[in-house]
Amino acid sequence: MLYTTDSYPAFVDATGKGDFFPTLYIVSEYPILIGEIHIKDGIESLLLGGGNLTWEGINDIKKLGDFNKDDVRAIISGGKLIALGAMGSESKNINKAEPAAYILHTI
Repeated sequence: MLYTTDSYPAFVDATGKGDFFPTLYIVSEYPILIGEIHIKDGIESLLLGGGNLTWEGINDIKKLGDFNKDDVRAIISGGKLIALGAMGSESKNINKAEPAAYILHTI
């Protein structure tokens, strides 16, 4: 289900279970809503091409802070918002066999 403002899509409930996440439009207007993941140079094209984010593609995992599996984060490349991703594991039990984030929406 997609919830919109008068101008653009605002929130998505992909499962219909009330687990909303903001769209890129909302995050670009209100970046404080969700945490950020800053990625390394060269990773952007892989994500925009349909790939998920690996742990090796993150600039500094320690800067992620605490997070839960499926928490939505803004993916930042060169200071720009390029995508939204759902965390692949929780901060207390990182599983490097899983993607760091599953990409939900790209620019």
